[in-house]
Amino acid sequence: MSSSVPPPPSEMIPTPAPVHASIPAIATPPPPTAASAPANRQTSNASYRILGLDGLRAIGCAAVLLYHLLPEAAPGGFLGVDVFFVLSGFLITALLVRDYEKLGKVRITRFWLRRIRRLFPAVATTAFSCTIIALFVSRDLLLGIKGQLAGVLTFTYNWLKLFKGENYFNLSNPDLFTNMWSLAVEQQFYLFWPLVVVLLVLFPRPLKVLAALLLATASTALMGLIAPDNLNRAYMGSDTHAFGLMIGAALAFTIQSPLASASTPAKGAQVRGLGGTVGLIALLICFYLAPDQGKYTYPWLTLLVCLAAALVIQAVLAPVIIKKTAVSPLVFILDSKPFVWLGERSYSIYLWHWPILVISRAAAPLLNPLINALIVTALSVLLAAVTYRWIENPMRQDGILHTLKGWLYPIGKRPFARAVRWVAVFTIISAVIASVVLAPAKTSAQEAVERGEAAKAPASKAPSKPPDNSPAPTPRGLPIQPVGANVTFLGDSVMLAAKGEIQAAFPGALVDAEVSRAWPTAVSLINQYKESGQLGYWVVLSLATNTDLRPEQIDPVRQALGPDHHLVLVTGFGPTSEPWIYRTNDALIVYAATHPKDTLIVRWDQVAPTIREHLASDSVHPDQEGAKRWVTELVQTLKDYPGVTQVGAS
Repeated sequence: MSSSVPPPPSEMIPTPAPVHASIPAIATPPPPTAASAPANRQTSNASYRILGLDGLRAIGCAAVLLYHLLPEAAPGGFLGVDVFFVLSGFLITALLVRDYEKLGKVRITRFWLRRIRRLFPAVATTAFSCTIIALFVSRDLLLGIKGQLAGVLTFTYNWLKLFKGENYFNLSNPDLFTNMWSLAVEQQFYLFWPLVVVLLVLFPRPLKVLAALLLATASTALMGLIAPDNLNRAYMGSDTHAFGLMIGAALAFTIQSPLASASTPAKGAQVRGLGGTVGLIALLICFYLAPDQGKYTYPWLTLLVCLAAALVIQAVLAPVIIKKTAVSPLVFILDSKPFVWLGERSYSIYLWHWPILVISRAAAPLLNPLINALIVTALSVLLAAVTYRWIENPMRQDGILHTLKGWLYPIGKRPFARAVRWVAVFTIISAVIASVVLAPAKTSAQEAVERGEAAKAPASKAPSKPPDNSPAPTPRGLPIQPVGANVTFLGDSVMLAAKGEIQAAFPGALVDAEVSRAWPTAVSLINQYKESGQLGYWVVLSLATNTDLRPEQIDPVRQALGPDHHLVLVTGFGPTSEPWIYRTNDALIVYAATHPKDTLIVRWDQVAPTIREHLASDSVHPDQEGAKRWVTELVQTLKDYPGVTQVGAS
């Protein structure tokens, strides 16, 4: 299923400010006079803001948010993260090269300090705030929070998740900070890439470009090799997902002074502009159509998105847009005030949106997905604006420690005001510590499933030959009664959570339930127990949780059972963020309605909403009391079937 996690707009490096800006984001010497500027060349020392890049960030951010909030609206929105990788690779490399061209050296320590100032404050603010909020919404959200915070604050989140063997694409119980994986990839790039650039700047431009492209090729090949066997590793690995960064770096090496303004258009500006338009269209198509676990997505569609992003970037550079080209109208749109405003804050929007989404789904699992998406988007934008205004900008410009000192020791404030600020700091620190201490070792869903696993009866060896399963005599015309070995239960973790209660109500029945089991396994299970002579005359299937089922997929199960068995279908229940459960329920209900003679439907989806207090935090798995209600509904459905006079031990 789609999730997710996905991916993030990571690097929001402010491009150099426009000439008219009062405080340039990157200070540069005054531009040379027109007389001193060589003809047909960019004025390399000019302070210039690349038009359209903030708009490109906004589009990438919107794609990621759509993928997470309304995945069916943008199945390929997760590729927005690759747009940010290319932007980061381009801008970081361009900044480092410009530093070398101006000063004859790359100021690595200064670069690292600026990256920390840029990235860490917003990350820490989001992490600590959402951790505290999660404590009051559901403790299950804090599962593994200690390791999560460590990964977030050290920018190693992706590797910590990989070492733990957790699956990014399994979003049924997502971490609070799953989205931080891409930030970790970028920060690791910021740590090591300047050390490589220090060496590459000594070589001619063609060799620098070649080096970056070779690294991109190696990373692409590595993803392609690993993805078929371990998609999670291929997707989250810093080495396997570095080719977007390297493509951006290669673009920065290719173009002379890419961050500078221009006095005359570049050769082939029209073609480059057309390329940018094609690139942007390709991005939008991929966001709308690309599957997150498709056969060709990793690495080929991902690579396509990176190349398309590079086409857009090269088309909005000064030597191209100085002349009216095919991309000019798009630049006008991308550099409009709304796009620029969102692009400048897209880093914080990305940081906030995922934990807010996880918290909102835990707080209101049955809320309409569209309404939830609107709420999450509004909160993310609002909090991003606050973070950008009062945390990101002050700390980036004045430094983290200096800003903190100004907050805690404000000049001219009375002692009481200072005391209030210190109390607030102490309260926040205490709340974070309490969240870590009170974090559960297991979620309530895990506990429910483990309770069912503990109720498992010892596995019995399959008999060498099928036993005589002849039913007990029944009055003429009545079906074989659903008692003892006449009933076989096949299901997923929901059935597993209710296994103890099932065994108590149906002593002697075979119960085979397993975590993450889906509908496609039903036929093989039925054949297995049929061949061993263990298949009961009543077969209860509870496989709605992990399946997106169509009515025609039920026929093979009916055929495998044969005409002598009754099929009992149990609907599922879950949060609205798992719409496949509801589609599967519809398929089950339709099938049962069209096959009333030998198929029954147990409407757990109608019972579960009335006993929400007896469901785990995932709104899927029942606790012990909920499991009893699950069994009660099943028993009542069987009793209502014509001719049934006895059900289980009742």
